[in-house]
Amino acid sequence: MIRGFGLVLSVVLFVSTAFAQVTVKDKMQEIGGLFKTISQTMGDATQNAVNAQNAQKLADAFVATSSLVPPSIAQMSGEEQKAAMAEYQDLLAEAASISLELKKAFETGAPVQQMVQALLAIRKEAHAQFML
Repeated sequence: MIRGFGLVLSVVLFVSTAFAQVTVKDKMQEIGGLFKTISQTMGDATQNAVNAQNAQKLADAFVATSSLVPPSIAQMSGEEQKAAMAEYQDLLAEAASISLELKKAFETGAPVQQMVQALLAIRKEAHAQFML
């Protein structure tokens, strides 16, 4: 009986985890982890292939995050919310675009410092503006 209960409990936990809602905070943690990895290894040319993959993942995460509403924007109403969401999505689209440029730079061995600095500036602006 206990063995069957354990199996049922495992299935319930798996299903609930699989359908758990992803939050802006979850995505920002993912983005932060990817960005940290890239920042720590960007000077090592032997890591360019891995960093190119991480830059693609970064771009994908920015795109996925743009469909999520940050709590600070969710508290707004009407036109203020609409305008803030558009600005938030614009920042994320810019970050995704820069991430794709970063991917190409890693693939070709081009300098990446300027793109990393641009992503840092977007991060700072988004955090200040939307309390992320």
